[in-house]
Amino acid sequence: LQNEGRIRNLELADRIGLSNTPCAKRVRRLEQYGVISGYKASISPTAAGRPISAFVLLQIGSNTRAAADRFAKEISAISAVSECYMTTGTLDYLAKVHAKSLSHYESIVKDELGNIKDIIKAESLIVLNNIVKPRGVALS
Repeated sequence: LQNEGRIRNLELADRIGLSNTPCAKRVRRLEQYGVISGYKASISPTAAGRPISAFVLLQIGSNTRAAADRFAKEISAISAVSECYMTTGTLDYLAKVHAKSLSHYESIVKDELGNIKDIIKAESLIVLNNIVKPRGVALS
């Protein structure tokens, strides 16, 4: 299911050696327990007109719950940010940004990320090439 989220239950059941009903029950159970957290289509940023991808390392001035909550709300409102993780280490967050061009990326950094008052440091890493494509969680 990680690699083929749209596979028909009958085909999945055949591949794993179960009949249709027990296979469907297992999938429902995996969904209920949160093992399967959702289904989605993978969109190519380049094909969607966002060929520039960058990771932005961010540090906020305070690690209080209020500051973290405020930061989470504000960064979630930036549509160019596709993912954001709280991290350990020198910097506090890692955000993934997709942009139309380098000048568009600059405006995201200055006009959108720059308006988040809690950010005291930002370091950009522009992606040159994705050598390991997104894949599912290793299960073995």
